Amino acid sequence: LSTADEQMCDPRLVTVDLNDISTRYRDICPLGCGSRALIFSAIDQQCRRRLAVKKVSLKQCTSSHTLKQLLREIRILRRMDHDNVVRIHHALASTNSRESMPLDSVYIGMELMDTDLRSVIEHNQLSPSYVKLFMYQLLRGLKYMHSANVIHRDLTPSNVFINIDTLMLKIGDFGISRILDSDYEHSGYLSMATTSTWYQSPEILLHPRHYDQYADMWAAGCIFAEMLSGKPLFPGSNAMEQIDTIVRSVALTTESWCSVTNPCCSNPNCCPSGEVYGVRGNGGIPSQPLRDMLPHTNRMAINLLSQLLTFSPKDRVSAVDALIHPYLDCYGMVNDEPSCLAPFRLEDELDGITKQSRHRRVFFDKCVIKPHFNN
Repeated sequence: LSTADEQMCDPRLVTVDLNDISTRYRDICPLGCGSRALIFSAIDQQCRRRLAVKKVSLKQCTSSHTLKQLLREIRILRRMDHDNVVRIHHALASTNSRESMPLDSVYIGMELMDTDLRSVIEHNQLSPSYVKLFMYQLLRGLKYMHSANVIHRDLTPSNVFINIDTLMLKIGDFGISRILDSDYEHSGYLSMATTSTWYQSPEILLHPRHYDQYADMWAAGCIFAEMLSGKPLFPGSNAMEQIDTIVRSVALTTESWCSVTNPCCSNPNCCPSGEVYGVRGNGGIPSQPLRDMLPHTNRMAINLLSQLLTFSPKDRVSAVDALIHPYLDCYGMVNDEPSCLAPFRLEDELDGITKQSRHRRVFFDKCVIKPHFNN
């Protein structure tokens, strides 16, 4: 499991304070770490199952930002009920004493998967049938997630998990996900904290506070291409290089440029020129189209990929429509592709939380989680 600003390190170098978890977890095995979280697997003494556990330390938490992300992640995971989304098992909060108001750490227990998609791609050239199976499950999970008004914002192969025996795919790590209610105006609402540059959509790269669920669809397209070729499709080293790499393979017209750089204006004359950003349009004819980058990929797969990787989100295919694409005919079954029956609304967001709200009473009220005390 990763975070947007993940800095991977050797788990053996991480010092873990076991005092507050020794009564709950045993047989602990570190899996990885990020800037704020430690991930380990352990046997939960209560359910007697091995789980993946994400520990977030709040000892050095000086702002409400980390807490808001944590609360949001737990809230979203608790409502997600889908075969292709990692399930939460419990959320525990520890503190040094019952009288101490600030929380010490939070542990999120989730189902443990065998591996992630990045490891699968790095060690295997996936057959076309496996690519199709995994892509179908990814889109199936995205359909459910988006119907719940949730955008993931960190969709990469590292956050897509696989069970080897069953070939079941699940989307995980909702650490920077957000609630996006289409009934409200979102100008200035979204933050710029999103996924790795390689999987960022043009609208995130160029207008980072104006995007929606179609940013996830772009990331899904990048993952699709990576499964097909075995390597990242757009490996830019920075945002501008990323845009330049994208424009070589994706059609860019004046209209699509304007819809991304100035989405609130329909007049092309009010849009900044692409040359201001060092980007030249290709008149809708990319110099290195996707079919040339993936010469051994069948026509239907390229067609779906091109619908996922459109420069403008207005032209990008939704998860619902992608699932009925002819490429997925052998799997598509609308009756077995559920939507969320209890979608989030903007009122469920946590923007009103203040630094003082870090008291455990507010934390428990917001999350409805079970407290766990050392003593």
